[in-house]
Amino acid sequence: VCDLCPHRCRVPPGGFGKCTARRNSRGKMVAYSYGRISSIAVDPIEKKPLYHYRPGSRIFSVGGIGCNLKCEYCQNYSISMSPIGKKRTTYKSAEEIVALCRQQTFDQIAFTYNEPAIWYEYIMDVMECDPGLGLVLITNGMVNESPLKDLCHNANAMNIDIKAFTDDFYRKVCGGSLADAKRSCEVVMESGVHLELTYLMIPGHNDGDEEVSRFVQWVRSDLSPDVPVHFNRFH
Repeated sequence: VCDLCPHRCRVPPGGFGKCTARRNSRGKMVAYSYGRISSIAVDPIEKKPLYHYRPGSRIFSVGGIGCNLKCEYCQNYSISMSPIGKKRTTYKSAEEIVALCRQQTFDQIAFTYNEPAIWYEYIMDVMECDPGLGLVLITNGMVNESPLKDLCHNANAMNIDIKAFTDDFYRKVCGGSLADAKRSCEVVMESGVHLELTYLMIPGHNDGDEEVSRFVQWVRSDLSPDVPVHFNRFH
């Protein structure tokens, strides 16, 4: 049983978890996507989106492959929903990706484009190589509390996607849980890591006045009035 995210996948020998990134190899859970990079880019920090963490700066951005949600509308589905071996990736060790980031004169790295939580071991190794490197995570929040706290210990900022504010949407459209995403937001807030939230408005699905009102009231009352919220337009 994988204990990284709330799915707690029971993985048969030779099989993969829902994220396609973790495999049962002879009775041991293996981080199968470790170091397998699908994307490297330099982005404005605002593209993450983060508007209140080092505004105007640029960040070295890295993506892997796989995700522990299956959002039917995913814009990055070509990497988030591709099984290992179906999408070209390039292996970079933790030392190599840190060296590449530093060679390009960047002092911060973002794990983004696909779900970074399923890259837990790789991210932790990257930060062990260079603890002075600023760490940003763009995540869906589907990660168990213990590994999330480990990531928070290293992270400077996170943006968490809140997919909708109903359990029905999370379950039917994304294959996840609103309660788990909310709890992750609370853990990040408690840790003192800078937090911003993103809510993608999908007409007719999660954009009702009552639903959005409940979302912003929860941010204000359970997190903080100072947590920035980004309402993104669906394309």
